[in-house]
Amino acid sequence: MTPTQPEHDLQANAIWNALAQNPAVGFSVVDVNGVVKFANQKSAEMFLGDSPESVVGKSLYDLFPKAWADERMAILAQIARTGRPVIIRHIRRGVQIQSNISLMECPEGNQPFYLIFTHEGEHDPHDQEHQVTSSRGANSRSSPSSSTA
Repeated sequence: MTPTQPEHDLQANAIWNALAQNPAVGFSVVDVNGVVKFANQKSAEMFLGDSPESVVGKSLYDLFPKAWADERMAILAQIARTGRPVIIRHIRRGVQIQSNISLMECPEGNQPFYLIFTHEGEHDPHDQEHQVTSSRGANSRSSPSSSTA
């Protein structure tokens, strides 16, 4: 049975709230230009040791070293090109984490965006259904004065 619009809206809100408030899994939304549109507390802490308010509205280039942001932007472009999600392993703030990045298509006329789920630990490297890649990027936060090429 297909839910009515109000039922669908309630379900969508419940799912959004569960993701946004999850204390164990980082959840973020990034647009095709690499701008963070949403980050929950866990995501901001895992990647930057910071709050969501300090990252939302900023680009990956504002938040991370250029090499790290370039690598992520290339992965986002690959996902857009192939339609296949990517799992990327990183070391952030001394902890191994991994992110599952998927493209979310939007209604016609709107740009797609990426859903990123991040957790501590490692994914099965022999997973045949997902591309698993390891980060080669830098492991530090950039600032306008410390950004390197």
